Amino acid sequence: REILATRARLNQMYVTHTGRTIEEIERAMERDKFFSPAEAKELGLIDDVLEKRPTPTIQAAAS
Repeated sequence: REILATRARLNQMYVTHTGRTIEEIERAMERDKFFSPAEAKELGLIDDVLEKRPTPTIQAAAS
């Protein structure tokens, strides 16, 4: 029961933050699944995909 309650709370958080319906979230999270970056972005789980980590500049490091 604890696991089911935790899953329900997590799914509700996903609904709140992604704008998807509970049905969409439950379907997506039903099984262990690894999302590609594009799939995660499409579902609203991430905002963007970084292709390459930004290289720090000397000026940014000094501040």
